[in-house]
Amino acid sequence: MRDKNNFNYIKWFSTVKVSNTSLVITRMQLKKLEDILPKSNFQRVQKTYIVNLDKVTSIRKRNIELGGIEIPVSDNYREKINDFFN
Repeated sequence: MRDKNNFNYIKWFSTVKVSNTSLVITRMQLKKLEDILPKSNFQRVQKTYIVNLDKVTSIRKRNIELGGIEIPVSDNYREKINDFFN
């Protein structure tokens, strides 16, 4: 089993990106993943994404970046993300 904190981000409920070259496929819904992942490290940023906050390299108004990959942040989650990093 992999350490939960090694995940960069999670998109949809079927693909978990573990690194730049590794994916894990699961049938678990994002809501279930969100419930079991450590809340101190992982945050929902959009309906289809959960990100590892330790992997965030930059924050923009509507996107965050994780090692060169831009992920959109919805209006619903923007304030929570900004609060975490401020």
